[in-house]
Amino acid sequence: MTTASSSIPAEEVGSFFHNLLGLQIKAVDCDGEVAAAAVAVYNDGEGNPAGYIVTDVACAAILGAGLTQIPPGIVKDSIKDGKIAENLCENVGEVFNIAVNLLPSHQSRHFVLQGAEYDGSSELPSADKITLDQSFELDVQRYGKGKMRLIQC
Repeated sequence: MTTASSSIPAEEVGSFFHNLLGLQIKAVDCDGEVAAAAVAVYNDGEGNPAGYIVTDVACAAILGAGLTQIPPGIVKDSIKDGKIAENLCENVGEVFNIAVNLLPSHQSRHFVLQGAEYDGSSELPSADKITLDQSFELDVQRYGKGKMRLIQC
C-alpha cells in the first residue's frame, strides 16, 4: 500500500542506496507484504515510534554485506538459513541508522533510530496510524534482490 500524498519515488530509494553502498542498485515499487526479518524503529523527538523500515532476510543480508563489500556467499547462506547471519547484523544496523533519511518527515521532525530487531518480532503500527506505507524491491549489483518496506506514522 502506498500513501500517495507522501510517496517516495523508487528512483530516490535506489539512488540513496547507490550512494551509500557504491553499487549499482535498481529499486522498483512492489506490492504485497514484506516478510519481516529485520525491523528498524525510529522515534520522534518525544520518544514516540514514528517510522519503521522493514526488510526481508534477503534485503537485510544484502544491505549488510554491501556496506562493507562482504562476499555475496554470506547473503546466499542467510537466505538459505532463513535468518540474517550474525556478522551482518551490525552492518545492517549502520545502514538503518543512515536510512532514517528515507523517511519523508525526517526533515520536519527529528527522528532517531531507537533500535532494530533481527528476528521479525517487532510490532508494527496499526493501519489507522500509518501515513506512509510503501514497499520496494531492491536489485543490488553482485548481491541480488530483496524487499523493504517504509512505514511512517
